[in-house]
Amino acid sequence: MPEEKQTPAKTDSGQTAIPTLRTLQTETTDYIRKKNISLADIALAESKKQRLADVSTKNFPKQKLIVIIVVSIAAALAAGAFLWWQFQKKSGPIASSKIPPPLIFSETEEILEFSDKKEFPTLLKSRLENSGVKTGQMQYLALAEKIQENGLAFINTKRFLNLIAPQAPEDLINVLNEKFYLGAFKDNASSANAAIIIFEVKTFDKAFATMLNWESSLKRDLSVLALEDAARETGNLGFSDAIIKNQDARIMKNINNQPIILYAFFSKRFLIISFSQKAFEETIIRLNQSLPLN
Repeated sequence: MPEEKQTPAKTDSGQTAIPTLRTLQTETTDYIRKKNISLADIALAESKKQRLADVSTKNFPKQKLIVIIVVSIAAALAAGAFLWWQFQKKSGPIASSKIPPPLIFSETEEILEFSDKKEFPTLLKSRLENSGVKTGQMQYLALAEKIQENGLAFINTKRFLNLIAPQAPEDLINVLNEKFYLGAFKDNASSANAAIIIFEVKTFDKAFATMLNWESSLKRDLSVLALEDAARETGNLGFSDAIIKNQDARIMKNINNQPIILYAFFSKRFLIISFSQKAFEETIIRLNQSLPLN
């Protein structure tokens, strides 16, 4: 249905009447009359409303900023605590009462406990000399560091080398696994106990190159494990190649042509360091017998 058009009313004189225009002032006057209020009341209410708006506008950003700061600090503290816990879990000593299994067969095993890292080399040398191992037998020495709150923690490769040879190349330590073997072997009734060290190797090429570089100070750095003969003058002979038990090896001899320190990479998986040729040969035999070579 079409919308009806409104026709403006006409006056008595026939002219079209113009409707009264309503202005803001008109609206305000009507509102005041209806609500029975004054202009002063309106001004007062508007002023109060503006003050409340100003307070709300000023307080909100400040309160929000405080909340953000508090939350950020709490998050940072929590993250820091978590990272510290992870670091301690990874690098700190972990208490354990179980002896790590030896890498090769050993007739006997013994735990060497220590708490003072400065006295450890002397303690270790004394234990090697007086281990009571029988002729032709190997004794496994498990090294355990005393922890004040957690009891004992069996040390890893890095800790071991840091204790007995602080000058050991960091590049070598980085290519060795955490697990290692320290043993004492007795050749005959009259000989002293010879130390044997076996490290698991992660990267043969890097480990071999680093050992070659370490040769110049190897005898001195590992002197705590050497037999008495190793303290004798070695001259300028240094290390030379040798084949022992079908195993390529590097060997240093003293002025009496006696081997005093040997090392080799068995199957490129294990680094053997020994201070007696007999002990070295026995280690090769036991590795061949007890380890799968897949």
